[in-house]
Amino acid sequence: MRLGSWIMAGLIASAGLMAPSVEAAPAAAAVTVSDLTAKAALVLDYQGKVLFSRNADVKLPPASTTKVLTVLTALEHAHLNEVVKVTRHASNTPPSSLGIKVGEFFTVRELLYAAMLRSANDACVALAEHIAGSEEKFAILMNRKARMLGATDSHFVNPHGLPDDRHVTTVQDLALIMNAAMKNPDFVQIAATKRIELEWKGHHEARTLINKNKLLTQYDTPVLGKTGFTNAAKLCYVGVVQGDQPVTIVFLGAKQLWPEARRILQMATNLVDRKVDEPGDARFAVE
Repeated sequence: MRLGSWIMAGLIASAGLMAPSVEAAPAAAAVTVSDLTAKAALVLDYQGKVLFSRNADVKLPPASTTKVLTVLTALEHAHLNEVVKVTRHASNTPPSSLGIKVGEFFTVRELLYAAMLRSANDACVALAEHIAGSEEKFAILMNRKARMLGATDSHFVNPHGLPDDRHVTTVQDLALIMNAAMKNPDFVQIAATKRIELEWKGHHEARTLINKNKLLTQYDTPVLGKTGFTNAAKLCYVGVVQGDQPVTIVFLGAKQLWPEARRILQMATNLVDRKVDEPGDARFAVE
């Protein structure tokens, strides 16, 4: 199904409407730049070409979209079956959380799922301590990875994205990080998981994780991604539309989450389907 077709189908479904076929669906209302509330946004096509850009190099707090880099860094420095013992510091990490307890044992794999699906801050700290000894030392690994990817306008001081004036990124850097993560099969498998049960009798309480990324299930073609929110960062999202020609979308500092994501996806649809040659036209001008 073409990008425009599956997004249209998703928009109809999310509105609670029924259509006999995608082709029979009415055209979606035009989306303009002024409709967007995000402080920064970016859309890239499968070749990395900029289709839309707003404040792409402005440094902003990324909130829990940070966890894309956390998971990618962890995957490159630990084996999935390694066992992690929960410390008091990790268990005391502010929400959102998995609710891990001091002395419980988890595998790295379980904590990675908790980081991506539940956006569990405590799971991120447990991973950081296990891999590097502390959050601060793990942040060094994160920043090193970011620089290797060309994300040079970013600086990370923790693995979860809780507020810190020094913890910043750009939508351009976040797109680089997300696209690098999508090349890791383990990351893709985790991000594509809708629901998983964490059970390890004698080591930790059973927990059910449900993916917070609503775009994963609302379209025929999944959108793998990570949400984020703090009062300082507002609403954030980074995602990749799966398919033969993936499209990357990123926004930071939005007033709405899923309505904003759908607006940007619709803009991406129009830009891709019309084969726009430049990053913007009369309706989709770059700000």
